[in-house]
Amino acid sequence: MEAAREQAAKAIKRQKTSASAVKEAVESLEKAVGEAKRDVEAGGNVEERLVRLAKEVQALSTEEKVSTGQREMQSAVAKLGKGIERAFLSDISKICRKGKQFDKDTLEEVIAQHFFREGRFEEGDVFVRETGMDPDRSLKSEFEEMHGIVDSIEKRRVGPALEWAVQHREKLNPEGLPSELEFKLVRLEYIRRLKEEGKMAALQFARENFPQHGMGQMHEISKLMGCLLYESKLEASPYKQIILDDLWGDVRKCFLQEYCKTVGHSSVSPLRVVVNAGALALQALLKLTTIMSTAGLSDGDELPVEIPLGPQYVFHSIFTCPVSKEQCTAENPPMRLQCGHVLCKQSIQKLARGGARPFKCPYCPTECLEAKCQRIHF
Repeated sequence: MEAAREQAAKAIKRQKTSASAVKEAVESLEKAVGEAKRDVEAGGNVEERLVRLAKEVQALSTEEKVSTGQREMQSAVAKLGKGIERAFLSDISKICRKGKQFDKDTLEEVIAQHFFREGRFEEGDVFVRETGMDPDRSLKSEFEEMHGIVDSIEKRRVGPALEWAVQHREKLNPEGLPSELEFKLVRLEYIRRLKEEGKMAALQFARENFPQHGMGQMHEISKLMGCLLYESKLEASPYKQIILDDLWGDVRKCFLQEYCKTVGHSSVSPLRVVVNAGALALQALLKLTTIMSTAGLSDGDELPVEIPLGPQYVFHSIFTCPVSKEQCTAENPPMRLQCGHVLCKQSIQKLARGGARPFKCPYCPTECLEAKCQRIHF
């Protein structure tokens, strides 16, 4: 996209330069013709004046200047067209695998859940109704609860979120202790009471809620209690950073992550992840499709090359065998040798030659047996 913008800027600049040059050339030609006309009207020799005009026109090189400007302009427009074609792909259907089964029900479910996850309930209801899918699969009720609590956080009310955190304490913390989210909400409510209701209200709230958070949050609690000494001038106190930080934004983000984890969903919409990852990989996939079709290669279940998308799109561990240089799969899992080095199963079978005889590790002098190699689960 950036390359197309640069080509557009160059084309605009070239158009302005070309138009200026053409205008100057035409004005010079008009001036020469006008002077010749005035000389003829004043009684000058017509034949001699025309000969001199022809020499002046030839010296001006008007035709050459106009042609040069047009050629440069056409070249810039052609480059812009190619840049637009690269930036805006008109046909991406060729990267789709022919003959592959498409799970329509799963796609509809993902789209419906995306609408409700984003809080677009009206669009989600229409989509569910028009597709005829089971409303329970859309998880609308769960996302309604989530957005109701998020709305209260955005309105600076921690009550609903704190109530939810207490109810789901065991899910948020397997040990049954108050979670990080719960303490962040308690901290916000304590600061609100201190600023709006005064020292005594904040102290009473602290007595009721801080003890259960003492095991893991004593340092933060100490700072919060210190704020009582600066009730009317917190902004100028040693604890001013507590109220200057974007605590509400942090709590909102933390709640969304914890809520989705509690109900068994990812914190980011799967549809958004797939679309963004696909957009990043689109150019590489198009080139790969062209190369594979030209070379007569078939598209299997895996791509022949890796397309880097960035660490934000890596969701599970990947092991590449250092011997075969191939990624391990369920059929070809990683195996730990007796020396501690890890190879894929097929590489070990080749080194052992299918027998019970020991083989030497490719990376150290240790002799290993295939039967004693252990499968590794990431």
